[in-house]
Amino acid sequence: MKKYLVLILLPFYLTGCMFYPRIDHNQQAKCELVTKKLTIDCIDTTPVNVGSVVNNSEELVAILAGLAAISAATAIVSGSIVITGNAINWLEQEGTCDDGVIKEAINDLSDSLLSIGGWFVKSKDEILDWININKDETKLNT
Repeated sequence: MKKYLVLILLPFYLTGCMFYPRIDHNQQAKCELVTKKLTIDCIDTTPVNVGSVVNNSEELVAILAGLAAISAATAIVSGSIVITGNAINWLEQEGTCDDGVIKEAINDLSDSLLSIGGWFVKSKDEILDWININKDETKLNT
């Protein structure tokens, strides 16, 4: 059983990596974004002379299991950071750039509202003025 466990964990040992997020420096500067595009990278953590340190197969299994756990944990955490960071970057890009999907959707909505006689509120004072005008009109009608 221990031999099979060693064989199962051996690929994790051979590819022992610690994953980390890094900023992608090949991205195009667009719309002066604050966020950066992220990628995931790997640092090799494979110890070279494990055989000389390990006295029995139980120690080897423990070391291999530890390396596999570290590799899996850093992949999950770093992958989550990369996915979240890139989602935020995409939202910022699409919402602030003139050719972004979100920006175009907002512009289409505002154009359609303006075409049917609507108007946009740019400050709280405009809302208060509109409320006061409507209150004055309702007092005159009663």
